[in-house]
Amino acid sequence: MEWLKDLGIGLSRLLRYAYPGFLLAVSAAIIDPIHTKTVIEALTPTFSALAALAIGAALYVFHRRIFIPIHHAGLCALFSLSPRGKDWKTSPNPVKYLEGKFHFGFWTAMRAYTVLRSSDFFDVGIGKGDDKLDIKRQLDLEHAEHHLLIFTFEGMAIASGVALSMDDKQGLFYVFLALAIIFLAASYPPSWALHSKETHIIKRIEKSKENSIARVLFAFGMVDSENAGEKG
Repeated sequence: MEWLKDLGIGLSRLLRYAYPGFLLAVSAAIIDPIHTKTVIEALTPTFSALAALAIGAALYVFHRRIFIPIHHAGLCALFSLSPRGKDWKTSPNPVKYLEGKFHFGFWTAMRAYTVLRSSDFFDVGIGKGDDKLDIKRQLDLEHAEHHLLIFTFEGMAIASGVALSMDDKQGLFYVFLALAIIFLAASYPPSWALHSKETHIIKRIEKSKENSIARVLFAFGMVDSENAGEKG
């Protein structure tokens, strides 16, 4: 697996790239096992696995760029219904915190959150020596786990649509539809907990001056200076 490290593909990224292709292959085998078997035999198992990984990576791009913002917007709407959700200073929602601190619009704050997640902002640790906890790596793994739930919802929703279009697969339509609803509902509680944790970590990092939100956003051209937002 050293070649994966050379490509900069860690465990969290491998999960995100491989799982959609795996889910596609399993769904195809359930809906149309004969044609799926024919394709796998024609490609050989090795190339089928590589094809599933490549397709999974493409599906991840669609998932990350199109569906995740929609899912995240739904999570933000749920946060706004909580008792502390409307005030950016007390909200457990990191997007709301960035929105209030830097006077961003909602979608700009969403983009700012994405910038923080992909930057070195969380690249700090707790503890010393071998016991030091890598915060960014931990958050990346938790996000990868939650992406699996959302991927499964998307896969089941697509599979239900395919089953509905086939006259002899109507029973599978209801099975896939029920699974899609279950996985969508199951994806929100852990996402709530993770984003609440991130808000706490963001504030702790800012308070300890281990890193600066404004520095990161300034580097990406989202604020005018590295001192932006200091007065809230």
